[in-house]
Amino acid sequence: MASEQWIYEGEGAPEKWPQLYPASGGKCQSPIDIKTRATHFDATMTPVCVNYVPEETTVVNTGWSFQIPFKGKDSYIKGGPLNYKYQLAQLHFHWGSSASSGSEHTVDGKSSAGELHIVHWNSDRYGSVKEAAQHADGLAVLGFLIRVKGGDEEHSKMKTVTDALAKIPFKGDSHSIGLFSPGWLMPDDLKQYWTYNGSLTTPPCSEAVSWLVFKNTLPISAPQLNAFRSLHWNSAEKTNACDMMVDNWRPVQELGGRRVRASFT
Repeated sequence: MASEQWIYEGEGAPEKWPQLYPASGGKCQSPIDIKTRATHFDATMTPVCVNYVPEETTVVNTGWSFQIPFKGKDSYIKGGPLNYKYQLAQLHFHWGSSASSGSEHTVDGKSSAGELHIVHWNSDRYGSVKEAAQHADGLAVLGFLIRVKGGDEEHSKMKTVTDALAKIPFKGDSHSIGLFSPGWLMPDDLKQYWTYNGSLTTPPCSEAVSWLVFKNTLPISAPQLNAFRSLHWNSAEKTNACDMMVDNWRPVQELGGRRVRASFT
């Protein structure tokens, strides 16, 4: 179990987050269930322009996921539903204890095995990711649902990451993975996506995110997904045999009056 005030079960579980982080009780929270028949096709939404430059980086056990941070000065996204340029900040994953659950967003009520989030901040208007997170147009996150493919054939670029996870079993551990780019994990076709205004899915759950959730999935092998589950919530000093990091996903939130737009029919 994570040692922060917020965790994914027990006293600090998601339903308790609004008591600790008021923004998480707001009306524009994430994730959501994407009801495909209720989405609104928007013919003006062009494909997102993705410009990532590989850089030397590390993979870090944060105590609630594993994260790959980027300096990102020359890496950004723009276009599509976005009115500004958003600089790359980090990527992280959410996953479950089985292949039938683990994603944060669901599609027509169906969960996926996990979800990749690539986080960016509005560098046209703000000076840092921290500042950007205080504003409704501050962040943009690309979401890719994870699909477990048959057999043990690995996603070749994900192998760089999953091989490194054995080096970061405990909270606070980090390990260099050399040159890396989020683009190496993304599907080739980025034309089909859903978009809506929402929040971070971890505390403080700031309502500052333009979400783009892609129809095309990230396929990985079952052994690679099992590597995710080899991590621990806590530091080496505090861990125990029941301390495996699984089900680090927030349940879906009410859509309310928001609209989910689609770039495709």
